[in-house]
Amino acid sequence: MRRAVYGLYLGMFLMGGCAADGTSAPSSGDAAARAERPASGEPPTVRKGGSGTATAAHPHAPGTAYEDRIIAHVNGEPIAMKQLLEPLIESHGLNVLVNLVQVEMAKQDAAKAGVTVSPTDFQAERQSTLEKLFKASDDKTQDQIEAALKVKDEAKAKRLREEMAHDHESLLNQFLDQQHISSTEFDIVLQINTYLRKMAEPAVNKSITEESLRNAFNQLYGEKVRVQYIQLRTPLDVAAVQARLTKGEKFGDLARELSTNRASAELEGELPAFSRETSGLPQNFKDAAFGLKVGEVSDMVQANGAYHLIKLIDRIPPRVVTFEKQRDSVHSELYTRAIQATVKQMRESLAEQAIRGLKIEDPALAKQFDQRVRQHETEVRDQQKIRDDWERQHNQPTTRPGLLGTKLPATGPAATEPAVTRPPATRPAEAPNP
Repeated sequence: MRRAVYGLYLGMFLMGGCAADGTSAPSSGDAAARAERPASGEPPTVRKGGSGTATAAHPHAPGTAYEDRIIAHVNGEPIAMKQLLEPLIESHGLNVLVNLVQVEMAKQDAAKAGVTVSPTDFQAERQSTLEKLFKASDDKTQDQIEAALKVKDEAKAKRLREEMAHDHESLLNQFLDQQHISSTEFDIVLQINTYLRKMAEPAVNKSITEESLRNAFNQLYGEKVRVQYIQLRTPLDVAAVQARLTKGEKFGDLARELSTNRASAELEGELPAFSRETSGLPQNFKDAAFGLKVGEVSDMVQANGAYHLIKLIDRIPPRVVTFEKQRDSVHSELYTRAIQATVKQMRESLAEQAIRGLKIEDPALAKQFDQRVRQHETEVRDQQKIRDDWERQHNQPTTRPGLLGTKLPATGPAATEPAVTRPPATRPAEAPNP
């Protein structure tokens, strides 16, 4: 359960840019890299190589002498640096290369915008990310800290904060191992996000108006619902699930088994509570959820190029608070959301530019890149086929039984365009599609 929750947050904070695409376990060097991470939290530096390509800083310039350097012996037999580099490039090279290119591009954009980024900014980005990533596990400790501060026990509050920071590092190492993500990849993406965040801040500050604050207040304190959902690829899949529900199978069990969104599937399809004003969810998905009675399951809902069944778990009444008393907290929440959305958009644009301008000279990396591009194009074609199939069914009368014997709707919400802007050289983290 914890891994699934962390997976949802990782998709939010890293935008899927750092995960390796293989299933190989991290090398033993990952653990050493984490142990040697600077106390300041500053990510590894990036410098320009002789060819102008962004490369990780290293005390030795790349070349034949460097690659032939002996780094270890086993039973008297030497192990050369190139023997280590080849499998590392195979397993992580393409993702690291793309992210390093984006670091360099983000630096250049920041310089053009007159934005200065310091080691303190990197540290703040890292701390903020860990706090949000592990918020659920921090809540109990945070309550203890607040209780200590109420009785002016500063020493206890300090000790609890230090324990929480230590727990963050332990949980992060565990999580990265589970997800096959190296600490270096994680820190490189944080470095990119730091540059983008600093560039986004001026525009976000100007965008927050009185009207947007009041809308956010309604979103935070208005009526909310909690739902489970099952994401499926085709209307035929929906009909099959509806038939199993009619026979008495549990919605959560089917979500865990069949939902194509594996992150939410591990949570039995449950989403955090949301209101009618919550951003990031398709409007027809929200409308369907709020139109249900507790325990009821929706008909098929088409959104974001997929098909969904939604079950209403609970309705949460609006909280009785005033806008004036909550204005500062609403501003903070709205600012955080706007920054996250803006950084994500900037990151996707940056990734597209990096891919378009990337010319890979190394044969192994070039092969990986070509394979990833072909895989991405196949996924786009598959999504287009799903939409075409739906259009054909949409234009013909249907008598396929839906839930409890009802007919599937003859018309449905139009599918939105698939998210094809994500660079094909990165693996998107699994996060809720709606």
